[in-house]
Amino acid sequence: MTPDDNALITLKKGSKLIKYSRKGKPKIREFRLSSDENTLVWYSHNKEKCLRLSSVSKVIPGQRTAVFRRFLRPEKDYLSFSLIYKNGQRSLDLVKYKFFVLVFINWG
Repeated sequence: MTPDDNALITLKKGSKLIKYSRKGKPKIREFRLSSDENTLVWYSHNKEKCLRLSSVSKVIPGQRTAVFRRFLRPEKDYLSFSLIYKNGQRSLDLVKYKFFVLVFINWG
């Protein structure tokens, strides 16, 4: 089994990430990769939310977006990343374990 295979298995099982939002405080959410490997899925207020990975134009490591600047945590910069989508108008800003971050940075 390759490291990429292990990464996909981990992503499909799911992982808790801290999701930073435009309006509220950061919240812990369970994220997973869909079985077809095309969509990132999480739940917010008991509703399923999805982000199609094909809509992601860029992956930015660290805390570089306006959303992150609201609650800047420099000590967690290396655990942070943003998925940029909707033609650069929106970002999904997340903090987690180094392994999970590296997988998305490698995909970006």
